[in-house]
Amino acid sequence: MPLASAVFITGRRSYSDALCEIQGFVDVFVTYSTPATMGLTAFNRYMRIVKTNNYNKIFSPRRSKIWLSSVWLALALYLLIGRVTNWNRFEFDPGYAVCSVGFTSTESKIIHYCLMFGLLFILPFAIAFFSYYKVFAKIRQHKLDVTPSLELKANNRAGRISVQEINVSRTLSYVVAGFLLCWIPMWALLFWKRFSPDTAPRVVQLLVILLLFLSSTINPFIYAATNRVFRGEFYKILCWWKVRRIEPIAVAEYNSGRSAVTQGDRTGSRVTKQTHA
Repeated sequence: MPLASAVFITGRRSYSDALCEIQGFVDVFVTYSTPATMGLTAFNRYMRIVKTNNYNKIFSPRRSKIWLSSVWLALALYLLIGRVTNWNRFEFDPGYAVCSVGFTSTESKIIHYCLMFGLLFILPFAIAFFSYYKVFAKIRQHKLDVTPSLELKANNRAGRISVQEINVSRTLSYVVAGFLLCWIPMWALLFWKRFSPDTAPRVVQLLVILLLFLSSTINPFIYAATNRVFRGEFYKILCWWKVRRIEPIAVAEYNSGRSAVTQGDRTGSRVTKQTHA
């Protein structure tokens, strides 16, 4: 985003080809790994809320790292091998104002987007839709909005689902929904630009990159609206001058309270000693 902003301001690319290669790789990697990670996270929530007894069999801490690392590593290898073999390349795209993936032939372009769109967009969000549908059905079934916790059939700790986990699942589903609102039109415009560049006006090309940036920009606001702890930290960042004024007062009141308690303890101790005397 910073490099794209510099291009928008100056109207030209001012960084080296090496940096362009790095930006292109990172841009494409993040673009495709994000939906895959969201799909994996949604499936994690599904197993934790709906299939609780089997959760640790699939998503133990070690296995969770393996799942995530495997997805990211497979995508990184695909991009790097494609670059080394000249299957694709990373080049500056004036329409997007960023360095992105380019193709040496129409066939490679078609195969690339069939793989990426199918495996790293359609499939993850189909999994996410199914998973969150089942999660919310489970929440409605047990009326978790008005109960402190949910006991499933299992009697062990794995069978207990806290309200915090339910709230996390709800927040993540909102993030996915906001993401889709940005990415569905983004993909439609991207295909237009990629496969019919002569008919795509400049505004279409700019909307693609702006929708991509917007999908990341809205996340803090979604977290702030749905998570009380995050909302408090968000307030501290945005209203830091108010927090600095409040904290000394709170500390003073706390110290005053401690002094009063300590003084009371000392007085009580003296009275006790006099009584025993």
